[in-house]
Amino acid sequence: MSALVSPLNHGALAAAVRSGTPTLGTFIGTASPIAAEVCAAAGVDWVLLDLEHGAGGEEQVRDVVPAAGSYGVPTVVRVESAARIRMGRVLDSGAAGIMLPRMNTADEVTEAVRHLRYPPAGDRGVATYNRSCRFGLDPDALDRANSEVLGVVQIESAVAVGHAEAIAALDGVDVLFVGPRDLSHDLGVPGDLTAPAFTEAIAHVLAAGRRHGKACGLLVADGAAAARRLEQGWSFVGIGSDSTLLAAAVTAEFGRARTSVKQLRPDDRNRSMRTTDDGWVQPGIGLISVGWMGKLHSRAYQAVPLVYPELKIRPRLVHAADTAADRAGYAHEVLGYARTGTDYHDVLADPDVDVVSICAPNMLHREIGVAAARAGKPFWIEKPVGRDVGETAEVAAAARAAGVTTSIGYNYRHVPAVERVRELIAAGRLGRVTNVRAVFFNSYAAEPNGALSWRFRRDEAGSGALGDLLSHVVDLMQYVVAPITEVSSLLSTVYAQRPILPMGSGTHFAVIENGELGEVENDDYVAALIRFGTGSGSRAAGAVGTLEASRVSVGPQCALGFEIYGTEGSAIWNFEQMNELRLCLGRGGDNAGYTTVLGNAALGDYGRFQPGPGTSMSYDDLKVIEAKKFLVAVCGGERRNSTIEEAHADAEVIAATAASARDGAWHKVAPVPGATFGHA
Repeated sequence: MSALVSPLNHGALAAAVRSGTPTLGTFIGTASPIAAEVCAAAGVDWVLLDLEHGAGGEEQVRDVVPAAGSYGVPTVVRVESAARIRMGRVLDSGAAGIMLPRMNTADEVTEAVRHLRYPPAGDRGVATYNRSCRFGLDPDALDRANSEVLGVVQIESAVAVGHAEAIAALDGVDVLFVGPRDLSHDLGVPGDLTAPAFTEAIAHVLAAGRRHGKACGLLVADGAAAARRLEQGWSFVGIGSDSTLLAAAVTAEFGRARTSVKQLRPDDRNRSMRTTDDGWVQPGIGLISVGWMGKLHSRAYQAVPLVYPELKIRPRLVHAADTAADRAGYAHEVLGYARTGTDYHDVLADPDVDVVSICAPNMLHREIGVAAARAGKPFWIEKPVGRDVGETAEVAAAARAAGVTTSIGYNYRHVPAVERVRELIAAGRLGRVTNVRAVFFNSYAAEPNGALSWRFRRDEAGSGALGDLLSHVVDLMQYVVAPITEVSSLLSTVYAQRPILPMGSGTHFAVIENGELGEVENDDYVAALIRFGTGSGSRAAGAVGTLEASRVSVGPQCALGFEIYGTEGSAIWNFEQMNELRLCLGRGGDNAGYTTVLGNAALGDYGRFQPGPGTSMSYDDLKVIEAKKFLVAVCGGERRNSTIEEAHADAEVIAATAASARDGAWHKVAPVPGATFGHA
């Protein structure tokens, strides 16, 4: 028999899957053998030629199999039907396995997997002059084929989830593969892969596979999501498709290029903004949602020319929208917006709006952020950018594609004392950072009869204290110290039920006595152990720490703070004493210990707001600094604003924290390109 190299897999993929070895592949939706070859050359473990939704048909199998096989990469084929002859023709063309879509019951699967095997185990038609038998040169392939073929069954409906146990028990089934979009639609939560109905369903599938020693797989959007699924026990994971990966890569690279063009040609950025004869740039402001934060953004914009007159930036309040007509009216009558309405799309469509503030509830951030990017509007958005890392990544991708400037509401970065600690670490004044302790203890939910507002509902807020409070701690530590690379965590819910508050009828500070109770769906408390990467040069290499957040603490009102310890000194700060910094520089001497440093002109932007030391700045002042940094970046100046990439990096830490709380293991944090936090 010829010893020439064969494009066939000879059962290696099936053997790896059955042994529990994790594999990563991608879908070939274009049906292009060149695309399959590119993916194979790039190092995927398998390619999946999609005949159900892809651009090609059965005839493309003959070209894709050898193209990928030339790099030793096997081809699995998703057939459009479980017809016996169709499956046999695909296998005869050299496919290493078959993916069967929309299998609902064990009986359906039993019948389908028979077509994968030759008699007597199945009813696959027998021939030896095809590629699977090396065109008659390897007739012994008939004897090996039944053990070499990989059977992948898709779980894409609630019915299939209910039969997952029985399907996993069948011979001939090697992989239970969840079709996430189909399943979410069938469960009534289309596209919401964080919905409890969806997460419970896929957990059931994973458990069924584990009990019967079968691999479980699913399709994810990117490598970070794949890493999280592998950590959870999914071992046959598809990362996008040739077309989606290409589109994402083009979007990212062109977005970076266009952003660079804008940085190099700042005059072009101002050209569409109104400019007075004496050089004052007047960006038109759009506001989406006129609640407390919307009012605060508006006041911050109005303060920019007063606090930073040398910038010659004087924002104009152009167009505000809120679903509540009375709030929209307030925006016009009190705040001074020229136009108002109840549809945010009108703000994005307004040609006189140059930048947009997004202050809506968390559940709307993804939708509005993506829409703003697609409208080409630079935006300042409150955190969290999305209810989970997937939503945040989606907004980040849209912003990169559009090349728009972004800023995120991580306002605690801008505290003058915080900026000073960051400078001290970067300059080596604390030596090598060894460990940190950072917390955000808040009492806004300490009252058991506190209203069940949107903040306590998973579909509206996402996580609880984890996303709402710890995200500030995470951002602060990544900004001041270094990127966080690994976490181990736990979550708890102190009050499982609260009185129901209808949306728009009050705030999350409302207290309701004897009201109807509803379930709290997210966490009240989170604690995490962390490890840092490198940041501020090598000043934090090997540093570790603890992070905590609680929304039910009795006593602390807004106690966001940190203790940072180094080999040459340490620093302590708490937002409740925002204008004070406790600082120790040096290990000994006559004045060993802490010195309390009051706010003064040497700290950050303090001198912009107060004339002398010891006079307090406020939370609102931090938003003025944030507005200034955003507008300077939009107008082509220095970029000291928090970016969408950094928000994505913060979300990856939160996602790893949530994953660790579920399984009790350490989880690595997926890195995000471009998330520098200003570190060298």
